[in-house]
Amino acid sequence: MCIHPEVMKEQSNSARTQMCRLKVKTRSCHFHNRVERKKEDPAVSESLVMDMEDLVKLGNLHKFCPYYMAREIQKEADIIFMPYNYLLDPKVRKSLGIVLSNNVVILDEAHNIERYILGYFL
Repeated sequence: MCIHPEVMKEQSNSARTQMCRLKVKTRSCHFHNRVERKKEDPAVSESLVMDMEDLVKLGNLHKFCPYYMAREIQKEADIIFMPYNYLLDPKVRKSLGIVLSNNVVILDEAHNIERYILGYFL
């Protein structure tokens, strides 16, 4: 979901991730720095349903980080769609601030979960 030109020039995903984290930590990513201010923008706050592509388009248009904006707006969302491995992996859940208690979880294609869980615990 990154739209930062320098970060996207990196060849590997791990290099992109490391560069992103460094830019966020040092507050040198102007896209990330605009998330807090832009989350109140009507283009974001009044959108009823957004997917990743919508967030990337808005991020490019309004110059904010789509990834970190998604993390912000999910706090107020009634419904969140995500890959099931985000829910099943406790480290990912914690890093994304996903809380399962007092929430309803619906799994599509649940027959695939058994294989995932077996691979996770083996």
